[in-house]
Amino acid sequence: IITYYLAMLRDPATMSRVLDLFNRGIAGYSRIPNGVKPISYKITLQPNFTTFEFEGRVEIAVICSEPSDEIILNCKDLIIHTVSIYSYTDKGYISSLYFVTDEILLINLDSPMLPVTDPNDVSAIIQISFRGYHRDNLSGFYRTLQRDNSYAVVCHFEPTGARSAFPCWDEPEYKAYFDVCLSVPKGYVAISNMPQESTKAFEGILGEIQPEEYELIIFQTTPLMSTYLMCCIVGHFDYIQDTTTDGIPLRIYTDEGNSELGRFALDIGIQALDFYKDFFGISYMLPKLDMIAIGDLPIKAMENWGILTFKEKYLLYNSNFNSKNTKKKITRLVTHHIAHQWFGNLVTMNWWTHLWLKEGFATWIQTLCTDFLFPEWNEWASFINETMNPALEHDALINSHPVQTPVEDPSEIGQIFDIIPYNKGASVIRMLYNWLGEEKFRLGIKNYLTKYSFSIATTDNLWMELESTSDFPVKDVMSTWVQHKGFPILSFSMSKNNKGISLSIEQEEVNPSLDESVPPTIWSIPINLKNKEGITIFKGIMKEKKLTIEINEFDVDSDFINFNSQCCGYFRVNYPLSAEYGGLKCFYGAIESQSICLNDRICLINDQIALTLLGKSNAINVLEFVKHFNDDDDYEVWYSISSCLHKFRILLLDEPQGLDAFNPWVCEFLSNPIHKFEVFKAENESYFVPLIRSLLLINLIESGDDVIIDACYKRFEEFKKNGDVLDADIVGPLYCAAMKRDSLTNFGFFLSSISDNESAEERSNIYTSFGFIDEAMLLKNILQTAIDGTYIPNQDFNNILTSMSSRSALGRNTAWSFFKEQRYIFDEKYKSAIVYYPKLIKSFISNFGTQEAADEVENYFRAEPALLAQRVINEGIEKIDLLRKWRERDLLLTIDFLSSHS
Repeated sequence: IITYYLAMLRDPATMSRVLDLFNRGIAGYSRIPNGVKPISYKITLQPNFTTFEFEGRVEIAVICSEPSDEIILNCKDLIIHTVSIYSYTDKGYISSLYFVTDEILLINLDSPMLPVTDPNDVSAIIQISFRGYHRDNLSGFYRTLQRDNSYAVVCHFEPTGARSAFPCWDEPEYKAYFDVCLSVPKGYVAISNMPQESTKAFEGILGEIQPEEYELIIFQTTPLMSTYLMCCIVGHFDYIQDTTTDGIPLRIYTDEGNSELGRFALDIGIQALDFYKDFFGISYMLPKLDMIAIGDLPIKAMENWGILTFKEKYLLYNSNFNSKNTKKKITRLVTHHIAHQWFGNLVTMNWWTHLWLKEGFATWIQTLCTDFLFPEWNEWASFINETMNPALEHDALINSHPVQTPVEDPSEIGQIFDIIPYNKGASVIRMLYNWLGEEKFRLGIKNYLTKYSFSIATTDNLWMELESTSDFPVKDVMSTWVQHKGFPILSFSMSKNNKGISLSIEQEEVNPSLDESVPPTIWSIPINLKNKEGITIFKGIMKEKKLTIEINEFDVDSDFINFNSQCCGYFRVNYPLSAEYGGLKCFYGAIESQSICLNDRICLINDQIALTLLGKSNAINVLEFVKHFNDDDDYEVWYSISSCLHKFRILLLDEPQGLDAFNPWVCEFLSNPIHKFEVFKAENESYFVPLIRSLLLINLIESGDDVIIDACYKRFEEFKKNGDVLDADIVGPLYCAAMKRDSLTNFGFFLSSISDNESAEERSNIYTSFGFIDEAMLLKNILQTAIDGTYIPNQDFNNILTSMSSRSALGRNTAWSFFKEQRYIFDEKYKSAIVYYPKLIKSFISNFGTQEAADEVENYFRAEPALLAQRVINEGIEKIDLLRKWRERDLLLTIDFLSSHS
């Protein structure tokens, strides 16, 4: 400011220019004007592991499309030392003034830069030196604690964190080449997107260190890529390595001493690279791929090109201590983020509006790849339960948003990294894939990736390529699914005729607009109707609100029609309850005999509870319906039933009388399956039995089954006394039983176990057990410990909140009160992690179900806004209202039913 003031005193013209610069800076820019674009970055970063500051220098080659007397780029939380502009057209330096505000660096030039005619030329070189800080906020170029109590520094830039590490054009469309150099203390390992090219002595960016203390690591030049994919990491690491059939080295980096735990992920990574090369018909484009386990990461993993970062629990696997579910999670995350090396990195969405292009596709194809690697896992059934059904639940909200969501302001971007672009995006891709068939779909994807390699693309670009290879109106059909929120609910009626039946199908919006001037959405729905024998009786696109078709040879007294075969369609089906004319009761025999396929069984369960929440069925119908699955042998069915039971527990969370009736009902309902699958491990049991057992035990412990709690607590006490190695799949239930039985006695043991134990899965099991604590003092202690970062990694806070707020009214209320009391500290610690922050807010306001709670949450955030999480706040308030309405409809009915049936 002093510099500007002196300049204004010298020259009135300069004064006018600076005032204009200042005013426009205060107004801010939601997007960077594209008159000046970067071609390449030469970046040198020098971390300091004592002060946690870093020095930096960047040289940016730029071109302009028209004469320009200003340069606008992104910059956040950096102290700018110097800015110099070398003009290639003027062959000299241009005088300039700069101003930093609202994450924008404005550089005003004395003389304009001029466009160049030769595409190989540049207009200017911008040279900037700066200083930044390695905070512990999980964003930008931040610090994380390693297992030897030293620190590493890590980059996490998606979506807008690169501007916190160096001034840049921090938007995905501005792809450029990156030459990265890291000045690091000798003995540290430095990793970036590309392989190391050379190492040399270095005197520091400011010449302030001794050459023998630091060395300069120089990396090869990257291909064209967006800033959010740039990454560099410095710390103490070991690695293991293998090589693909194409000779690409794949490394797993871990904290020192942990590298062998990356062996399983290494094997999956090698297989995934080969799978995607074959599926896309395009080789992996970089000369190496690294995957690194990080102690603190705001999300599960990140696909930085050539250097994937993972939370430890999603990369490290120990067969002696990790459960089968952990193995599945690692496989999914590795296959997901390797898929991004093509879909997202090689071809990148032009702006965050099209986030789903990379995330929806990667979520879908990770399932395809995992199913190829482990067909025995029934991965598509897991997809229905864990990907598609949560998307449908979220998308039923008025405050949902389209898959393709327009965003302009950077503050909005973090809020769209939710279930819709990932899960709904994956679900509509699956629906399209199954309709087009593999051959046409793969050819269209290959053409898309080839045409837009090292460039940017939009949703329409993808539709165009798929349309050209399939002769199917992809854009017309799919536009309703990605440009509109919500989904259709199908209902039907049938009547007899001379040849069979006349079937009338109708679609309705899950949440129609209350504004009568807004026309209802009519989806183009791919429909594949199958009869009781699994034979297709109709296949076509339903483009109208109502569709009538004639079906021959249909027995209205016993046959049924499966409207969503294999659960491929992104919609719900509202079957009438009747035992004829295709009603829900017509399915009972096929359900009990398991002659209807697994995907269809879980689809029926998920639809029934969802329709109940929407007021289109009632709670008693659901409780009666799930009893027909009591002899089912499949894990995914029990996963679906467990999710259903949890929704009833949330319904009754504030009703002690209701829980007193619900808990015995659950214990009775699950007594047959737990006897069938046994409480503890049996000889020669199948792969899924331990997973089913764990689900059943958690539900029985939560419901207060004394026999089960006694058995589990006894095993836990033996483990504590003798230090026995527990079967990984039973650890979670034992810990929950310990907290359920005596939280005061066992709390200290678990808290010390968090600090002593390096296993992320062990910590996760302990966090789950916190949901069973019935002492407010202990719950507050845990939350305070978590926010202090004393024992609990920053990234784990949401795990604790989720468990605590979803299992008891005490836990939920304690968490909400804690948030209000500690709001300032909470914001200081997490607000910079703009994707993680909304997830935390969501957990704090979840599982309330009264008008008073909705009013309190709304009034609180009106008085104390959280703009970075406003979308999830609106969604949270709507969910409270939905639960309130369900309580008003079904609460007394449910309590009466449970009281008379348990």
